[in-house]
Amino acid sequence: MPRTIREIMNHEVFSVRPTTDAEQALGHLMTLGVSGAPVIDADDQGRAVGFVSLRDLVGPLGSTTVAEHMTWPAVVVDATSAITEAGKLMGVLGLHHLIVVEDHTLRPVGIVSSLDLVRALTGLPAAHPSAFPHFDRRTGLVWTDDIELELESVLMAAPDAPGLFLLVRPGVDAPDTIVWAESAENVKSRLIDLVSAPQPGALGQWLDRARLRFRAAQDADPEHRNAALAALVALAAPAGRTPCTIAWNCAESSVVWAGGEVPGS
Repeated sequence: MPRTIREIMNHEVFSVRPTTDAEQALGHLMTLGVSGAPVIDADDQGRAVGFVSLRDLVGPLGSTTVAEHMTWPAVVVDATSAITEAGKLMGVLGLHHLIVVEDHTLRPVGIVSSLDLVRALTGLPAAHPSAFPHFDRRTGLVWTDDIELELESVLMAAPDAPGLFLLVRPGVDAPDTIVWAESAENVKSRLIDLVSAPQPGALGQWLDRARLRFRAAQDADPEHRNAALAALVALAAPAGRTPCTIAWNCAESSVVWAGGEVPGS
């Protein structure tokens, strides 16, 4: 039977900043399927200053930030602590999660939940996802699965919020190809427009001649969206080739074609 927190904690830690938009943080938690996250200081020291849970983000959020909803100060437990010690701390404070640190710092190395403790104390193995497959550390975005670009799918699954989306051409005996990347003030509205009305130029040719999928990420910050978009296009572009810029409108959206030759052109 495990004895210390290190043996049962979740080593995958998703965190947010105090300045993170509250609606964006809620979207990340729901997409990742986690019920809370440590809040990390904004001065790049990586120290936990609080914790924000789904319960904290229930109700109208408006233009608020995580700092206005989080629980603070951060409640932490050392990775070498006994499981019973963490259990007593949760019981006294009425918490369901503790931030795990080590070496007497406030830098998170894991998360332990009340369910982790119950499993350990009843002899069951810890059960955690091996990774957050939808969290892109390069851009800080949380993506949906790849979804068929059809009106019904867009209505059901596309974020009704500012963000980015990619159009992906599924590969046949080859890797999938990103053929379009766009920042939009409302992802769902923009995708509805794509599948409902003719589109100009290369985008229209892709939509007419290839069966595409989309993946999307919420992001309320226009500057971060544009920076993430530029990074994604650079990654998607073939080696030694700069993607073709179709249009650039910082007030509304930034659109770039990041794919190869349009089929049938």
